[in-house]
Amino acid sequence: MIYPVSTAAPYLRALDPSLAAPLRSPLIGSLCSGYGGLDLGVQAALGGTLAWHAEVDPNASRILARHWPGVPNLGDITAVD
Repeated sequence: MIYPVSTAAPYLRALDPSLAAPLRSPLIGSLCSGYGGLDLGVQAALGGTLAWHAEVDPNASRILARHWPGVPNLGDITAVD
């Protein structure tokens, strides 16, 4: 059985004390983000941190900016260099 990192961490530390340092949460990038519903789900499941969005719709972009201030919106994924 595969366990999420947040669930498995205490067991890993018990097996090997060298793993006592906290495990880092993943950085998440979001393509075609929409209003961010999938981003919320991924963050809830993995405990990660959202690093960036890529959304062109102005209405969806306003929602993303409101709920994730400071997270850059890369805009149109076909124009990213």
